Amino acid sequence: MYIFILSSTGGTVACECTERHFHINDDWIIVEAVDENNQPVPFGTQSAKVLLTNLANKICPIIRFEITDRIILHKEPYACGNSRPWLTLEGRTDDILVFGNGIKFAPLPLYAILKEVQGIERFQLIQHVNDRLELWLIAKNKQEQFAKAKQAIEAHLRQNGVDAKIYLSNSDPSADPISGKFKHVVAKKS
Repeated sequence: MYIFILSSTGGTVACECTERHFHINDDWIIVEAVDENNQPVPFGTQSAKVLLTNLANKICPIIRFEITDRIILHKEPYACGNSRPWLTLEGRTDDILVFGNGIKFAPLPLYAILKEVQGIERFQLIQHVNDRLELWLIAKNKQEQFAKAKQAIEAHLRQNGVDAKIYLSNSDPSADPISGKFKHVVAKKS
């Protein structure tokens, strides 16, 4: 089973190898790990954000598009034999979900799935213990949109080896009361 790092802006950014490292699709994408001032950070150093250029999109070029993911770029060879540079995804303001079987999910694929459900105005996916996911929605018809979202998320998780229980919350999505940041995907400890 292989996992891909996807960007709604750039498509497939990186693909997981047999050694579970994410090799950049550098024939389609340019990934620049930069600091807060858009200055390059050295290999092996965590970035503040990413500048993404899509080399394959000839209709609507995307050049140095800012993404708030934090990554670490690596260029050293790895045991899989793939010579492409690879990255470690450190996440963005949204959290990386870790399930009971050790499988990790970056927030972007889950965000992309929920963004595609027609009728959802705003959402938040909260992970609790025992692989339970609580979906907070603002939607025209909460029950109908929840059913569609639940089906799509469960299918994606199952396809990647995770069996999680998803339920609808009575709460509306909200920003963190301390930081003021809004996270679409949140991992809670309890």
